[in-house]
Amino acid sequence: MLRYSQGSKYPSFQLIVNHNDSIREYNYQEKDNLSLNTAAKYKYHVVSIKDDWKKIFPDK
Repeated sequence: MLRYSQGSKYPSFQLIVNHNDSIREYNYQEKDNLSLNTAAKYKYHVVSIKDDWKKIFPDK
């Protein structure tokens, strides 16, 4: 889907959320980092839950 949208003649935005914070949220990164390697190869934006988000879930 990211590759498809990147090839569009219309403006598009490719984003991968890196689920790398096992303390605040379930960590389900791939062992081979396929998604992150693909993001680097095709210049997708990557947001790290661990490094870029101050809060994961809102306060109740």
